[in-house]
Amino acid sequence: MQSTVVFGFFFILNILIGIIFGNLSFLGFLATVINTLISIAVIIVWIVSMIKAYQGQIYKWPWAGDFAERQVK
Repeated sequence: MQSTVVFGFFFILNILIGIIFGNLSFLGFLATVINTLISIAVIIVWIVSMIKAYQGQIYKWPWAGDFAERQVK
């Protein structure tokens, strides 16, 4: 559930930035830069999550872990 919350957030954020900045031609470059930074953050979150899972640790991301736990209960 935590993975769905985290990556769903990043997915929606990517779409919103594309919609907000993509329509303005002079801000198209800014949208590309922001989406690239978001993609890098997604890769970092994904790698950290995989490492924690491989080590057998239960790791909760600060904002998503508690939300996901409440949804499951």
